[in-house]
Amino acid sequence: GGGRGGGAARPKGTGAAAPARADGTATPIPTPAHRPEFLAYRILYQAVHARHGEGLALLRTLGTLRPEDAAAPAVRHALAARAALAAGDAPRFAALRARAPGLGAALMDLAVPGLRYDALCAACKAFKPGVAGRDLARMLGFVRRPEMGEGAGGEGGGGAEPQSDPLPGCSAARYVGEHEAQDEERGLASCLAWLEECGAVTGVDVEGAVFLDCKASSGRLARPADKEAVAHGDANLDIGDFMKGMGM
Repeated sequence: GGGRGGGAARPKGTGAAAPARADGTATPIPTPAHRPEFLAYRILYQAVHARHGEGLALLRTLGTLRPEDAAAPAVRHALAARAALAAGDAPRFAALRARAPGLGAALMDLAVPGLRYDALCAACKAFKPGVAGRDLARMLGFVRRPEMGEGAGGEGGGGAEPQSDPLPGCSAARYVGEHEAQDEERGLASCLAWLEECGAVTGVDVEGAVFLDCKASSGRLARPADKEAVAHGDANLDIGDFMKGMGM
């Protein structure tokens, strides 16, 4: 018979059912197979925040990497991205961002604005009198280069194992983000708009091509203001939202 109260007895050894998707199939639960993926996320997070208190944590993470973890494609990609970020190698970082497996690009995007600005300052010191706008747009990752390819995979161990299911809680594992490289026309336009925000001086050569005037730009550059930043650093605590919530 059934258990007390007329309810059907639950078979021993079974736990709560896995949450179901809209189509009725079970949502995948993280398993040891996900370890390299989330280890890669940890490395990326600590790398992009290394200057803000995560530097020692990053060293501890790197010091405890097991050989089998370091050999995983997602972890190899994260280690390559960390090295590119530490070296200030904007072209390499942009190429790795284009290949970021899973949701790695979401973390890498946090470092893109600062890395681009530092690369712009370096270009103004290194190139005189100027540099072609199209070359600069490619270097800074605004324009898609052939070696970037499409999606994850390839150079630097930048491909994760194929995912038959999206990550738990995610409808899709592919992240686009605001710093995705574009085709040449749109990417160049985005680059020129960003240069204007930085205070850079551009010109047009005799062939009608736009170039960055490095000499005129030196001493004028300023890091663009974060349009979404608030004084306390957390947009969720904006005073306007707080007053509305209080009915004031």
